[in-house]
Amino acid sequence: MKYIMKVGFLMCFCALLVFAGKGVCADRPMKIGYVNLEKVFNAYNKTQSSKVDFEKEKDAQQKEISKKQEELQKLQEEYEKNKDLLKPEEKTKKEEEIKNKSQVLYTDTMKASQALEEKRMGLINTLVGEIKDKIKNFARSEKYDLILDAQIVLSGPEGADLTNAIIEFVNKK
Repeated sequence: MKYIMKVGFLMCFCALLVFAGKGVCADRPMKIGYVNLEKVFNAYNKTQSSKVDFEKEKDAQQKEISKKQEELQKLQEEYEKNKDLLKPEEKTKKEEEIKNKSQVLYTDTMKASQALEEKRMGLINTLVGEIKDKIKNFARSEKYDLILDAQIVLSGPEGADLTNAIIEFVNKK
């Protein structure tokens, strides 16, 4: 429902700009284009380098978690092998140790996952902000009055699709 309201609002806004623009831009027709932001984001050079850096960090955290999992596994195997030989107090102590290490592993895994997700979202927001700024610069340099996200454009002329030109523009600098 929100999407429909957004599209309706944007269509009304565009119509308003077109009609209002006739008086404002009387010396030239209004120049409007659209861009596939997802395609630009995926083709942006900084997106690729950020993905590589993010994957390195993710792999490092995964290795750390795997190491803790192996330690817990060894502890559990050792306990299973020797549990019949242990005194009841020692047995309880080992079970508590395994339980505590298991809880710590779970907590560490969840924290690492959450931290990675926050970092990923931060990187995405930063990169999208940079792309939007570059699109604004493109609009100024190419004298566009309006550049829309292709997701809200139901139909448009082929020449109004600026995606490839914007990909080249954002990767220039």
